[in-house]
Amino acid sequence: SAVTLDLEGQQYSGEGYAEVLEMTFPTWEAPMQGLRWGHFTSSGHWGVWIEINEESGDRQWVWWDGKLQAGCRISDTELFLPEINGTLKLDCGKVLEADKKIRQVVGKLVRYLPGFRKIIPESFLLADACKWYSGATMSLGQHGEIPGRAIHEFVNFNPFGNGA
Repeated sequence: SAVTLDLEGQQYSGEGYAEVLEMTFPTWEAPMQGLRWGHFTSSGHWGVWIEINEESGDRQWVWWDGKLQAGCRISDTELFLPEINGTLKLDCGKVLEADKKIRQVVGKLVRYLPGFRKIIPESFLLADACKWYSGATMSLGQHGEIPGRAIHEFVNFNPFGNGA
């Protein structure tokens, strides 16, 4: 469906999407140290990625034009998709959010739910997050480059370590 986004007075219109995540346990019990996700769109192409960093290793899901990709490498500035010999470069041009938003949300709830903060680990409350709006270019080897835009985020649930 069509979506309009207003970023600092500049309007962007295009196709949108929504994600739904259902969990059967408290979020802070998820065994993840980091979470990366993102969405790329261009004229005629799209990509979505999710990466969960765990002590036992990373798990990831990357789709390019609806096809699940295997063996990808994901960072804040680049995705490498070996199945299609593609590299998506992200410029991290605009920071949309950079804070400890979980702590902010819980801080607002605590006054209404006494004892709530005692059950949530401090490492979860202090998770660092950064969300970007990027100019992005997908390079497909001999097939050329595809310009587009991306929104992507990294959440570090290990604020006392080096991150994932």
